[in-house]
Amino acid sequence: MSAEKDFQYDIHDVQNIKTAFLDLQQEESTGFKLGFGTAILSYFVFRRFTYLRTGPRFVGSMILGSQIYGFYTHRSRAYYDYVAQQVNLHASEAINQCLGH
Repeated sequence: MSAEKDFQYDIHDVQNIKTAFLDLQQEESTGFKLGFGTAILSYFVFRRFTYLRTGPRFVGSMILGSQIYGFYTHRSRAYYDYVAQQVNLHASEAINQCLGH
């Protein structure tokens, strides 16, 4: 068997990445709801207060909703990426020690 298959990840690293992933899922769900709600609300606001036709009104509301989604979920995606990089760093250091490098 190879060293990669036999490698056991540190339990703290596993817990950190599980927690970060669950937080990411929660943030994605909440961000989707906020973004979709913003898109719907902004569509009706555009309809009431502007003279835009249906196409530009729809596109504008979708852009606004996607921006809200992106702003809301950016922090959790960046944190998950950071935790995954730390786990990979710890694992590669441990594998290199096992291999004698």
